[in-house]
Amino acid sequence: MNFPKYRTFQLLIPMLKEFNIRHIVISPGSRMREFVLAVEEDPFFTTYDVTDERSASYFALGLSQQLNEPVVITCTSSTATTNYVPGVTEAFYQNVPIIVLTGDRDPYMLGCQEDQMINQVGMYDRIVRKSVTLPIVRTQADEWYCERLLNEALLELDHHKMGPVHINVPVPAIIYWNDDKPITEYPKVKRICRYEISEKYQVELSKKVNELASAKKILVLAGQNVRNFDVRLLEEFFSRYNCTVHAEHMGNIESPCKLNLAGCSEVIPEDKFDEFVPDILISFHGTMAITRRLKEGLRTKTCQHWLIDEAGGVIDAYKNLTDIFECTPEEFFSFFNNNAPKGINNNKEYYNKWLTASKGNIDFTIPFSNVYAIGNFIKQMPDNSNLHLSILNSIRISQYYQLPKGTKVYANVGTDGIDGCLSSFFGQAASSSCENFIIVGDLSFFYDMSSLRIKHNKANCHILLINNHGGNEFYQQPIMPTTPQGLGASHQDNAKAWAESVGFNYLSASSSEEYDKNISKFIRSDNKQPVLFEVFTDQIKDRETVFALKSSYRRQYDDNAALKDAVKSVVGENTIKGIKRFFHK
Repeated sequence: MNFPKYRTFQLLIPMLKEFNIRHIVISPGSRMREFVLAVEEDPFFTTYDVTDERSASYFALGLSQQLNEPVVITCTSSTATTNYVPGVTEAFYQNVPIIVLTGDRDPYMLGCQEDQMINQVGMYDRIVRKSVTLPIVRTQADEWYCERLLNEALLELDHHKMGPVHINVPVPAIIYWNDDKPITEYPKVKRICRYEISEKYQVELSKKVNELASAKKILVLAGQNVRNFDVRLLEEFFSRYNCTVHAEHMGNIESPCKLNLAGCSEVIPEDKFDEFVPDILISFHGTMAITRRLKEGLRTKTCQHWLIDEAGGVIDAYKNLTDIFECTPEEFFSFFNNNAPKGINNNKEYYNKWLTASKGNIDFTIPFSNVYAIGNFIKQMPDNSNLHLSILNSIRISQYYQLPKGTKVYANVGTDGIDGCLSSFFGQAASSSCENFIIVGDLSFFYDMSSLRIKHNKANCHILLINNHGGNEFYQQPIMPTTPQGLGASHQDNAKAWAESVGFNYLSASSSEEYDKNISKFIRSDNKQPVLFEVFTDQIKDRETVFALKSSYRRQYDDNAALKDAVKSVVGENTIKGIKRFFHK
């Protein structure tokens, strides 16, 4: 059997097999030569030669209608691809599943007068259900992306209704093909499966119940702002299956079965992380906002990832996506609760491992800093309040502290932009009767400071402004910027004049004594006007305190954590990694 040298074809062909797509209509051309030679010699496929691309598209339509299964049409680049338009249009309006597989030139050469090259990206967008352009696979990341795009396209062939999809395949110059090692068998590719909670998938769902029941480690990840969700369903699921439930503050899940793993996941050493990798990962309501180390760690490991998504989207946030459940979280958890084997209970072994990790101790006296200001505020914040967190440090630091009962948490971290957090906060406050608090850094504040003059702002607005005169995020990096005016956005501004001019009660603190004196005034609920509490801290002290906070959590795994963190903060993590690589060699 002939195996193609080009890696994209090495992934494409077995993926067609995974989806049981057997019939291919070929129109000759040099771009897809390797693909054609491979499938013609492969007994799995039945191939048909039709030179005229227009005829080939209609020929495939008839084949698909008669066989009642998807059919591939493939041709070379440029105007050959345009000849498919009439037949693909007919397939779209008749809901016939056709895979339009077009060869293309190297995308780097688009617009550079390359021969036999036109812009083919999205060229059938109005007459196909999905259109993707595959990458030229040179790295492992390219390979993952290629597999994901192939799954996205092929899953749409019959998603609710049938129709054509377009897969555009850039093929580099032949000179590059020699870089690829010859193969004797196709690599194993990952097909993503999609289910609905319905009788149609009864057999598949029964298998999934058994997989859950036999799994020793199940990690449930709840995303941001889980609204109108019956947490009792999650609690029952927790009681039946060997799982741990993680949600950040922004998840707004209040339950004894939930853990916040944001802090501890930041400090688990690489050599210990394997102990925490789940057999099955279940995620719903979007991805986590700030638990990046957990996300990045899972991307380097292998597990099953079950995604709950009402739209059935192919969202591979952890690079392990295996199954998509096109349903609501309520439907998912209800089904698996109701169909759990009798007598099954969570042995809590996996949960207890995470519970122990999440109970890191803050074993040092916190100096006056951003950590001091945020931590002490959260400890005194009244129950049943709204809390808005601006991006980065406000969110990260707050995850180390238990929120008061009934707190609803919001943050504009769908895209992690600096803009608009104050405006969103004021919108929330204007439409609520409870007390509303926001923790915001100086750069985010001054970026959106005009929102303080919104005429709908009420006395239930409380702004905790941490002003360390620059972007502390950049000072959290292992090596401090040498030019803080640029990278660190250094400034000497304060909010006093502006806040008072628009009717805010202004408080400030530059020490722990001043802070402790004013915090009760800040949080009180009988204020006659909105209040802004500006806390002035020091960049270096803030940085050192954040490192010390993480180090205190890390000590449960490593007695030398404090020393390692101190070295890392001075020389930089990249330098340390370089030294390790040197000695390893």
